[in-house]
Amino acid sequence: GSGSCSLCDAGTYSSAGSASCTACDAGTMSAVNSSSCTPCVEGSYSEQGWGNCTICEAGTFSGAQAGSCSTCAGGRYSSANSSSCEVCPGGSFSTPGSASCSICGSGTSSQADAASCTECSPGSWAAANSTSCSQCQAGTFSLARAASCTACSPGRHSGAGQGSCNVCAAGRFSRSGEASCSLC
Repeated sequence: GSGSCSLCDAGTYSSAGSASCTACDAGTMSAVNSSSCTPCVEGSYSEQGWGNCTICEAGTFSGAQAGSCSTCAGGRYSSANSSSCEVCPGGSFSTPGSASCSICGSGTSSQADAASCTECSPGSWAAANSTSCSQCQAGTFSLARAASCTACSPGRHSGAGQGSCNVCAAGRFSRSGEASCSLC
């Protein structure tokens, strides 16, 4: 025999006296001529036989020694090289695999960890980035997904949280934005 040794490729290893090279397991890596494989750190991954670990993209994460990155769930986000996902605050949302949260628009709201915003119902309103919808005051109304409430026109009235104004009964009147009608 020639008695010569061959170098193991990156992504493989051999211990002293071994006749062959063995592929590194997923979640580990090695350089050329290694006697062991090194675990990938949190926020990175490798497949079996890889010579280096790859950073997880934004919207994904991994623990140490990972064979792949996991996708952040809706309502959560991550930057690249993350070991976990962060929760979106109230008034915002994210879809699965997001790198950031998006603000809920006016007429909608959300609690923390939301995958979508909820529309305000008739009789309520919300500014952008709201955690809840607010009830319209008496004498005002709103349609669904409203950014504000509108005063009832003269001759009409409403209670709090109404989606429309009611006409005053015969012999009664109201000024703009009034909660009830008065006798003429």
